[in-house]
Amino acid sequence: MHQLIIDLWRKHTPAVLLVTHDVDEAILLADRVIVLADGKLADDIRVDLPRQRDSGQAGFQAIRSRLLGLLGVKTQAADTATQEPTHDVTLSALRRFANAR
Repeated sequence: MHQLIIDLWRKHTPAVLLVTHDVDEAILLADRVIVLADGKLADDIRVDLPRQRDSGQAGFQAIRSRLLGLLGVKTQAADTATQEPTHDVTLSALRRFANAR
């Protein structure tokens, strides 16, 4: 699905609004990520990473950590660049997420 969206975007260059709850998907596909909280704009983050994007690319994890922080997910810095970050999801963050639906 991701590749289809990218291919259509390259061929037709439309403006695209994609709604997702997947932080990685948002970073991989978007030029901007808008975060909503309580029905209001919480943040507007530019994704200034060159394409073809992947999670190992410089800057990807910083944007990911910022977005997860806005969503109430705490991340811990990895000991090495090859480690995936660990996540500590708080009960209050889960409740906020569940009540937002």
